[in-house]
Amino acid sequence: MKQIILIALGILITAALFLFAFSNFYVAAIYSNTEQTTETVQNKQPIEIMPEKQSEEIAQEKQPIEIMPEKQSAETMQEKQPAELHQASGISVKEHTLSSSSKHMQYLWRDASGKVPQYKVYVYTPENCNGHRVFIDAGHGNNSFAEASEYREKIYPVPDDRLTGMNTDMVGSNAMGIGVEPREFLNIHNHMENEPQFALKIALNVKDKLLSQGYCVILSRNSDNQNLSNGARSVLAGETSDIMVSIHSNASVNKTSYGTLALYPGDKDYLSGEIHPGYTKIMGLTKNIKSSKQLADIMSTGISAKTGLKNLGSHTAVLRIFSYSSIPTFLI
Repeated sequence: MKQIILIALGILITAALFLFAFSNFYVAAIYSNTEQTTETVQNKQPIEIMPEKQSEEIAQEKQPIEIMPEKQSAETMQEKQPAELHQASGISVKEHTLSSSSKHMQYLWRDASGKVPQYKVYVYTPENCNGHRVFIDAGHGNNSFAEASEYREKIYPVPDDRLTGMNTDMVGSNAMGIGVEPREFLNIHNHMENEPQFALKIALNVKDKLLSQGYCVILSRNSDNQNLSNGARSVLAGETSDIMVSIHSNASVNKTSYGTLALYPGDKDYLSGEIHPGYTKIMGLTKNIKSSKQLADIMSTGISAKTGLKNLGSHTAVLRIFSYSSIPTFLI
């Protein structure tokens, strides 16, 4: 429990500091008008998570601390020991490629040839690493990638017959979703950045601050010219890290709706208000729910306090990025 609190506070401090510096931009960015997006957020329909046509379940797409239910050291993780990219200021950077033995491999997004791409993430390790590994996901990615348009990843990574009674029609011909939702609208502050670019800016800043505190940081993306499916992000997080945070900046057609909102796995989907009985149990998420909620609570409260943004609280959601998870996880 102590380790989890330390990790949570580390993320809280770094994220809060960065968001404080960008508070004006952030507030403006989420005051999106109808010409920029038809999706709604804080009104119970955050943009980031209204995946395809399927509200929350689909949320499946895209959106815990006894933590470390299974301690994942550098040895136990299947880190393929990729070549070191570079080393600077005592920080080494390596690539970790998706393990071919992942239990979710058969459900992950596939390219036109029917193969799962060799997805990779970036592992940053400071010389003074404190042993804690934090996965930071900069939400979405480059919209030109096929992942942003092709329906080739199973929304729920289990056989359809296990979804009976879960109140979902995401089976059979409806079982597949796009790899990751595209986000093209520019912010209304200066019309210079879209959500993937802004999320990456935050992720890179948080990465630097965590490294300075001795945390090992794993990034799903470290440039604008990258993208990977939601399922792959969570699987890779499970292979490399202790906890996962997915960063997003939502928009709303309601200009009075703004603030910080955190989501974590649960049977009731905050975005649609629907209940999916047995979701967390079927997806194998129950052991990490308590930890995920604690992390979500700390982040939503802390960022709100630092930035002055209204705290919209932390809520349960049925998101694909949660469905593929094996460690404490939340979306902010």
